[in-house]
Amino acid sequence: MAYHDLIAVFSDDSTKLLHFFKAYGKGLFKKHIVAFLKERYCSFKMLVIHGAVYYNVGKTGHLSKLFCGFFKRLFYIFALVWEAKPSLLFVMMFMAIWSGVMPVISAYISANLLNVLALSFAGEATSSEVLVALIYQFGYTLVHSTVNSIDGIITRISGEVITNHIKLQIMNKAKDIDLASFD
Repeated sequence: MAYHDLIAVFSDDSTKLLHFFKAYGKGLFKKHIVAFLKERYCSFKMLVIHGAVYYNVGKTGHLSKLFCGFFKRLFYIFALVWEAKPSLLFVMMFMAIWSGVMPVISAYISANLLNVLALSFAGEATSSEVLVALIYQFGYTLVHSTVNSIDGIITRISGEVITNHIKLQIMNKAKDIDLASFD
């Protein structure tokens, strides 16, 4: 169960340091601490901080546990996808790489278009060069939209394939358990 703590943060004008007050009771906090801070410091901010974040700050091993858990789940998901359909994993990896390359291509095409437009205004570029740059921009937009649609379709299909694979595993395990109980 998640728990949250009410924290008041204010800065001390003389030392320029941030001070934190943790509230143990909302009524007590509002009546005494808020009134004191308003009277003394005039302005401060209220934060709601997740208890797990507040209590794990400064503890050793927290970051390593976080990364270890992340990679453990990540490789488990890779294994599930590989069991369900290995080609799907390769297609998803290709789509991820393609999605990473697309912004670079967009920046290059946009820079080229802006350069050609600037040269056109200066009278150094022809209208055919501007038209070619606009066609590249239009082509990129078309390809980008198509790739995003295909990526969404692949994501939905992969979700269904993995769900069906897990359901089949559960059914096979139930069948094995059922047969074992009758023996």
